[in-house]
Amino acid sequence: MKFRTDRLAMILPLLGLLALPGAAAAQVAAEYNSELGTLSFAEGGLVARPLIESVEDIQGSLSPAVASNWAEMRARGEWTASVDKRTGFVDFAEGSGISFVPGRGNDLVLAAGEKKPTLDTLDGISRAFLPRVAPMLGVDAKSLKLDRDRSGSPSEYLWYVDYDLLHDGLTIDGARVIFRVNHGNLIQFGTENLPSPRAKAPAAKLDRNQALSVVADYIGGFRAADSFVDNGTQRLLTTAINDSRFNDGFELGNGRGLTRIWQFVFRRDGDNGTWRARVDAASGKILEFRDINDYVSAQATGGVKFLGTPIVRPMPFTNLSSGGFTNSAGVYNYISGSVTSSLNGQYVKITDNCGAISQASDVAGNLLFGTSAGTDCTTPGNGGAGNTHSARTQFYHANRAKEIGRGWITRPWLTAQLTANVNINNTCNAFWNGSTINFYRSGGGCG
Repeated sequence: MKFRTDRLAMILPLLGLLALPGAAAAQVAAEYNSELGTLSFAEGGLVARPLIESVEDIQGSLSPAVASNWAEMRARGEWTASVDKRTGFVDFAEGSGISFVPGRGNDLVLAAGEKKPTLDTLDGISRAFLPRVAPMLGVDAKSLKLDRDRSGSPSEYLWYVDYDLLHDGLTIDGARVIFRVNHGNLIQFGTENLPSPRAKAPAAKLDRNQALSVVADYIGGFRAADSFVDNGTQRLLTTAINDSRFNDGFELGNGRGLTRIWQFVFRRDGDNGTWRARVDAASGKILEFRDINDYVSAQATGGVKFLGTPIVRPMPFTNLSSGGFTNSAGVYNYISGSVTSSLNGQYVKITDNCGAISQASDVAGNLLFGTSAGTDCTTPGNGGAGNTHSARTQFYHANRAKEIGRGWITRPWLTAQLTANVNINNTCNAFWNGSTINFYRSGGGCG
């Protein structure tokens, strides 16, 4: 059977059964036109998405230390791994298991007087094991701080040992190292959001009071009744390093940098928002000013085909020109002004051969991609030449497929961005080429 561009549901039929509820309702409405809301923005470089390749596909480009350490790991059993090209290190590995603590998967026994393993036991074992894989992960045990909230044993046979990453004595926001132990054996380990090995955080040139003055100047001054949730903490953020000389947009192993910032969070009487300001501690530039409340505010929706029938559905995790992405229900916190989306989402990116996609919001912030009845390059008359039912359908179903996967397993490709090429001007079957999914326009089939 020939696969049409709008027929991903034929490949993944379970997706048509999925109807996820919207996000939990917030207690207040967003301040669309508040004085502070008009100042909201975020620098695009604050998000440095991983670019994932299997270790086999990138073997020839790996550093000798990473390649050698991975070869040693493979010699211990059946293991697979992926590499984050932004760091050049392995970011995820899973395999046949390495004995960690007594369990059904091994012959280890508890120490005398020990009834069952504790988190402190797992912490000690994980730190002792780390030097065996540190060259491929690019981390040092001394830079890790156990996060007891994220770590623990959700079931009798399963352990998560989850670490924050420290640099210059500060926690790097979102950077982590994790070990997963099943039936006593280590079966998965990896990292997330690590800086590149050459990344250095510039020294702070502004003290807290100077950074606070930058924020005050930006918002037109603080008021006596303003209350601070965070009255000034120094933090480290990873940021995207861009270099157009390289096909990936950055040099292999040098795609994620470090920025030292001052952070302030405050509330203002008469304004429902909780406002976060982030100031570059070296340059004094404001990198972000935004309301960090979660609202049910505005929604991105579009016509999606289920076995040939168009139904309006949320556009989950799609990009927003105002910064960030919608949630699973297509909902986002609309503040003010015009917001656009191009279906270049957090987990799925659409490239439509019919043209570019750019849908603008209505006055309430809703992104209404609409429904088109025709085939191929037919659009609703808005959202650009690429706002076809093929684009919306693939965006929705591919996102739902990855979302289901994240609910069951942990794999780097489930959190990385997948490109879906649609409306290819030819007539043959859909295919996967190892990095993208590809769908053709309607036609008479293969020759």
